[in-house]
Amino acid sequence: MAEDTGRDAKGYFTKGNKIGRGRNKGHIRLERVVQNILNEEITTKQGKLSKLEAIFQIQVVEALKGDLKAAVFLIERGWGKPKLDVVIEDPDTPKVKGFKFVVIEDPEEQDETDSEETN
Repeated sequence: MAEDTGRDAKGYFTKGNKIGRGRNKGHIRLERVVQNILNEEITTKQGKLSKLEAIFQIQVVEALKGDLKAAVFLIERGWGKPKLDVVIEDPDTPKVKGFKFVVIEDPEEQDETDSEETN
């Protein structure tokens, strides 16, 4: 007997299934509520702005005053958080899925090679 997965041939949930019923009717997602509130327009000295734009304007002013948290907030939202490389000194180490291995040459060895090339 075939197991009822609650899905049709294309993999979509079938109507009335008990496995993947989805959201209840009338369910409001919090992110939509926040987006709607932040998209509302307000009037400022600069003219009409969304609440989100006003928040960013305030963050810019604070960052220019020297507030490091405001500056980081703006930079991370504008360009994303910096990606960190995992540095392993031994290049013969086996690769691990999800990590990028970076081989950094020893600056002292580089100076020795440069001096040998000039001689």
